[in-house]
Amino acid sequence: MKTNRELSNRELPTENPIPGEFSVALMLGYGCTDEKQLECLQKPFTTAWEPTWIKVSKSKNKGIFIDLSSRGEISELFPGASEQYRHFKENVGFYSLETLADRGADPNFILSVFVKYLWNEEISSQEHKDYSIKDWQNRLAAIKLTKEHYLQFYKKSLPILPNAKNPDHPAINLYMDTFGGEARGDVERFLCEAEEKITHWLDRRDFRDPNQRRPPDDKVNRTIFTIYLHLKQRTGGPQWETFWDLLVRAGAIKGKGVLNSKNGQIKAHIESFRKDHLKECLVMPDYIKNWPIPDLHLHYPLP
Repeated sequence: MKTNRELSNRELPTENPIPGEFSVALMLGYGCTDEKQLECLQKPFTTAWEPTWIKVSKSKNKGIFIDLSSRGEISELFPGASEQYRHFKENVGFYSLETLADRGADPNFILSVFVKYLWNEEISSQEHKDYSIKDWQNRLAAIKLTKEHYLQFYKKSLPILPNAKNPDHPAINLYMDTFGGEARGDVERFLCEAEEKITHWLDRRDFRDPNQRRPPDDKVNRTIFTIYLHLKQRTGGPQWETFWDLLVRAGAIKGKGVLNSKNGQIKAHIESFRKDHLKECLVMPDYIKNWPIPDLHLHYPLP
């Protein structure tokens, strides 16, 4: 298998490398409670547009997705987003948003990334610490241990089973009770397939090795990279100064520096993301270009 550094632009990933928690930000309708709200979002800067985004930021999780923090109770779909939205508005963030919109950017794209991803407190800033990653890593370890113990048990039972003269032998009874008399291949095949699928899912997440020093802020880097692509595609350039001002008011970066250092500050985040997420970088331009995306399954099957 080729590493990120060995991939080229001609070798696009065959499966979706975009994290599921970010993919929802590329779907405008995610978080809307009905078609009317979606229609309001499609008319930026109208009377109903901003109140609709406030409602989306306060959307409730009604059991469609498992909410680990609330143990299944109804809670916010994007916890923390409504408060950050209020800060963004108080910090005159809409001035930068309108300026970029006047130059061709889609304000819905930017707010969708902010509300559903950047400001969502349930999403870890460093992917290797994400609950879903750790949960699947633990499951993979459990499956490997189960397979190891099963094979050890089978090898110990194997000399007895074929030539057993006494059908009441403890080893035979235990084997029949535990596995229902099924052939070893069925159980082993199931464990191997489960191990392969989970390993495959973890491998396609191309975050940096957590053992390296100073892991990057994947959440901020991904936010900056995707908006950077959007601005280049829609406005003809990154709009450095206004882009920087937008990020400061959104709480993504700190608000210090002259123009050259502003450019460098943004570029550092972009290069960090490119270094750690090459697979995403290869496919993300098409997703941004086709915004809004109704369903990511159209191109890459999600797990």
